[in-house]
Amino acid sequence: MLDFWLKLSWIPIVTALIGWGTNWVAIRMLFEPKKPFSIFGLNIQGLVPKRQRELASKTAEVVDREILSQHTIRENILKLNLEPYLEDFAHKLVKERLGTRLQA
Repeated sequence: MLDFWLKLSWIPIVTALIGWGTNWVAIRMLFEPKKPFSIFGLNIQGLVPKRQRELASKTAEVVDREILSQHTIRENILKLNLEPYLEDFAHKLVKERLGTRLQA
């Protein structure tokens, strides 16, 4: 009877190990290899490095559309009324960088 339960307990252990192994391989295949290589004329590269430009473009679109649009950023900057500070900063910067040339 003990032999039966021992054999039965191996089923979840073996399936867990197989599941862990396949997940490990799948995750590694997403990110590696970073640079493509060829086997029998077939180019192999990780999915993320292969589609990096597309992923970056789509991520930027989602951030712009859903999180921070240019319009929202501009509106919030204008609400801060930074003009006096920026004008003062610009005058100081011009004097610092071009002060001697302007006096001549």
